[in-house]
Amino acid sequence: MAAMRPVKWQLYRIDKNGQSKLVEAFKRHSASLELEPGIYRAEAMLDNVNRSRTFDVRTVGDSNVIIAMD
Repeated sequence: MAAMRPVKWQLYRIDKNGQSKLVEAFKRHSASLELEPGIYRAEAMLDNVNRSRTFDVRTVGDSNVIIAMD
């Protein structure tokens, strides 16, 4: 059960050429980060489960990215 367990996160910014650059890496259940506008991919790893989600930060403000690990 993944609830409230530390998850290994890697956050990448994707440039106009489709290349990814690591922005943040951390291990905890959740995080609050300040990001510049752009396209990002979040990768989450817990035990043998790997999930990812690409998202667009269009303006400065709050965005929620949720990745189900179950």
